[in-house]
Amino acid sequence: MIVRLIESHLEKQNRDAQRQTKCFHVSQLYHPCLRHLYYSYFGLKQEVDAKTYRIFDNGHSVHNRLQSYLEGIGILVEKEHRVWNGEYRICGRCDGIVKLNGKCGVLEIKSINSKGFNSSLPKHEHVVQTMMYIHLLGLRGGVILYENKDTQELTECYCALDIAIVDKTLAKVKKVKNIIETKQLPPPTQREWDCKFCGFKESCRKSFSCEA
Repeated sequence: MIVRLIESHLEKQNRDAQRQTKCFHVSQLYHPCLRHLYYSYFGLKQEVDAKTYRIFDNGHSVHNRLQSYLEGIGILVEKEHRVWNGEYRICGRCDGIVKLNGKCGVLEIKSINSKGFNSSLPKHEHVVQTMMYIHLLGLRGGVILYENKDTQELTECYCALDIAIVDKTLAKVKKVKNIIETKQLPPPTQREWDCKFCGFKESCRKSFSCEA
């Protein structure tokens, strides 16, 4: 009974959650599907079950804990730093700004399982996200701090600004933005893998069009 009550609570919490709309969220910009970015821009609700919501909450708690460590050390300049770019309508919030050896950089914190932790890091989607924060904040680099959620091991990956990644990402955003302005629906991805864990699958299958 308690488990069912928790799951009902989380499902309702997800339905009631508010997110900024009419903008491209930095955390979604890595996604190869233009339609995914389109639905994210309009704030369409993703289908997220209670278990996934608990995974998100666990990730948030990892963020809070590691931020507190860095704050105690004295290298966390600011946490949860918001970004906004009006030209491309990009919004987001990086996990912090850290200062090492007199230089400031973006901080991104990621919690992953042992399989991911022991594979090739950093992951592409995390690099894109970090790179966009670096660019939007006018910095020259950043660090992705990984924690193995199974063992609490830590590792760090440093990223210098790569303008090629930034340009490619902005070109994709501009393409979706132009489609939105013409009141069209972007084409879906042709790769089945992109759809497997997408929360917009049902809306996409029905070719649901948002109000521009």
